[in-house]
Amino acid sequence: MSGHPVDVRLSAGYCEYPPPADLRDRVACTWVHRVGTAKEQPQPIIPDGCVDIVAVGEMPPEIAGPATRTHLVRLLPLSMVVGIRFRPGAARAVLKCSAAELLDRNPDLRELDRRSASILGDELSAATSAAERRRAMENWVRARVQGEGMMDAPIVLAARAMFKDRHQTVDRLADELGWSARRLHRRFVAACGYGPKMLQRILRLQRAIRLARADGRPVLSLAGLAREAGFADQAHMTRDFRALTGLTPSGLLAGWNREVGRWLELE
Repeated sequence: MSGHPVDVRLSAGYCEYPPPADLRDRVACTWVHRVGTAKEQPQPIIPDGCVDIVAVGEMPPEIAGPATRTHLVRLLPLSMVVGIRFRPGAARAVLKCSAAELLDRNPDLRELDRRSASILGDELSAATSAAERRRAMENWVRARVQGEGMMDAPIVLAARAMFKDRHQTVDRLADELGWSARRLHRRFVAACGYGPKMLQRILRLQRAIRLARADGRPVLSLAGLAREAGFADQAHMTRDFRALTGLTPSGLLAGWNREVGRWLELE
């Protein structure tokens, strides 16, 4: 499973929770997905620029690496999935490896650090509720970064700027950081799994999703949504939606649950 489990049609049992204050610079959210259907349903995984640690039922925790395309996965009925999601660029300091090694992959956490993964697995097994499982993941992250500075802080801030500012450009980011284009690309690949232009495409997609589902906003036409999200035009938005999700904007947004990706509004 690569990406972040979200059923765009049947996600009533999905909820995201803001991170504790001491982890906000690294962690986007924790989340719980309860699969309530009596039949296995394919779960679309939409790219969001993040890396997650995911625990499905009693299975060992695994890593959901940065995704470049939407994947479909199947979850057992009545299972519970718990995860912790790192902000774009923040996972390398916790997992101690380049994010590029995780691109479109979902390795068992034990592949990176068997001892530390076993500790987390034991804590998750001992937890008796979803809330306790989320806290176990938060405590595991604290232990991994204790006493360390924020690795890749410029990339985390740059990724946030990309999402918040539709007019942000890769060239301007490089200038603001005082880096060459080559250095910017290299640092993004190590921290995020892909270069800044790919991340920008993914975050623009996510911006469009959030704008389309935001409370209190007038309903935007697709052309208006494309403009507000930072696409060149509606055709540009449609191409990127198809490339990243396999769906048109109308097809994706018609069934989207506003809880999904709520962390983007909680920074």
